[in-house]
Amino acid sequence: MRGARSIAALALAAIALSCGPRVSDYRKAVEEAWSLERKGQFEEAAAAAAKAGGLAGNPRDRDEALFLKARMLVEAGLYDEARAIFVELRKSAVEESMRGRAIYELGLIALAEGNKGEAKTYFLALIAEYPDHGLCSVALKKTMVIVEETGGEPAVRSLLSGLLHDALKSSFGDDVLWELAKLDRKAGRLAKAESWLLMIHKAYPYPKGGAAFEYLFLLAEVKEEQGKLDAAVAWLQTVADTTETSYLIGDYNDDAKAQALLKMGKLYFQKMNSPDKAYETFMKVVKLDWATRSDDGLWWAAQVRFAQNRGKEACELLSKLVKTYEVSNFKRKSLKIIQGSPCAGP
Repeated sequence: MRGARSIAALALAAIALSCGPRVSDYRKAVEEAWSLERKGQFEEAAAAAAKAGGLAGNPRDRDEALFLKARMLVEAGLYDEARAIFVELRKSAVEESMRGRAIYELGLIALAEGNKGEAKTYFLALIAEYPDHGLCSVALKKTMVIVEETGGEPAVRSLLSGLLHDALKSSFGDDVLWELAKLDRKAGRLAKAESWLLMIHKAYPYPKGGAAFEYLFLLAEVKEEQGKLDAAVAWLQTVADTTETSYLIGDYNDDAKAQALLKMGKLYFQKMNSPDKAYETFMKVVKLDWATRSDDGLWWAAQVRFAQNRGKEACELLSKLVKTYEVSNFKRKSLKIIQGSPCAGP
């Protein structure tokens, strides 16, 4: 009897495991909508999303389903129906992120209909109402394109200057500062560009700001253009130091670090007449063992050794490059040098 009960218990357990967690009807309807979208059946996808909205167990899921329905209607070219949903979501969505997404989508519909003035109004509304929203930087870029078409660079500058005061109260500030810096750098106003970049460095340093390491690279470029090479190297060193390996999570910024070291090495080699520092810096890139950058380090380290008339070492570096990095952009050039003079010898 005991054995029979054990067998029955095992059978019930097996049935339970085979069934697994049940997929909700809401989730099934959402997945059906996405499946129809992939087939290009946008109106049918919108209907499936509407069905999901009716099955939603909470307001957040309902908003997500409505948003999906509206997006499918946009894909189907049914802008008026989609607009009505986005207008409603802008007013009543339970989460700010969804309300902001709705405003952005209203701007995209206006653009699709050729109404750039209305699109600009929506994009600026998103920035004003939800400055910390992740879509604000994209909305800003789209607004800048619209403004530049009619007013050129002065109008863009006026737009950014007008946004700056309020933007600095939020995470959106570095987006405006970044665009101002690029604008002034492009126009040759290097001192002004530097001042915007230094504001980013003070208020939105990595990892706080969205400009990440880009503003540091641009600071280095500005100093290089000003002929202040030591300062350029110092900013590149800041990138390298900022990306030093964490004992807890490792180094997930190897590419930025490798780029900084490569730029530093080239400055030492090509402009600062410091080949030994250049070689040391390029070899740091090699030691990173970063598949898409370490071969660059080997190539440039070899160029330094050739320039120092240390051809044997240079050829050994190129041989290592060829053997280690099968898909290197420098492989063909390296092979040509290895097979010819000076590596092949007499």
